Amino acid sequence: MEYKVKDLETELKSKTFPFDSNEKVLEKYRQLYLEELENRMSLASQLNSANERLAEMNTKLQLEKQHDSSFLGFVPARPVDGPPSAESSSTSVEPKRNVPRRRNFRNFSDPSTSMSGHLFTMQKKSMINIATELKEDMLPTFRN
Repeated sequence: MEYKVKDLETELKSKTFPFDSNEKVLEKYRQLYLEELENRMSLASQLNSANERLAEMNTKLQLEKQHDSSFLGFVPARPVDGPPSAESSSTSVEPKRNVPRRRNFRNFSDPSTSMSGHLFTMQKKSMINIATELKEDMLPTFRN
């Protein structure tokens, strides 16, 4: 009878051992899942804050671009009539010419293309910096 009890105990241990090991593996995966979920939430919040910063900067840059283009679209320069004179035109020695007055207009809209290129490179650099920061933040969690 003792042999039968010992035999049944060993059989019970052999049946419960895989169950215990499966339970341990399940607990391990549960912990890993919770860590991954926490990391995803953290990354999502970082991504949201980065997107908010990018949207803010984008809005500021667009406002600056509109502001600059409204001031620099066409700026009238000094009229090209000749050197300024202190005496009136009626007392001038030079003969009167019937030349219509012209104004020089300078178009400053061309530099905006170089400005947009500069802004694009700045945005690209900031995106790269954000990506490297995110990678650096993630490396310690994957090493553990």
